[in-house]
Amino acid sequence: MPLNIGIYVYDDVEVLDFAGPYEVFTTATRMHARTSRQ
Repeated sequence: MPLNIGIYVYDDVEVLDFAGPYEVFTTATRMHARTSRQ
């Protein structure tokens, strides 16, 4: 079942405030897809 995640971005945000969580969820999605095929 797909899961949608939202990351709120406010004024004066630093790049790492949203890039870090984005990378974590993207990596987890790739790892899940890779292990599901095995």
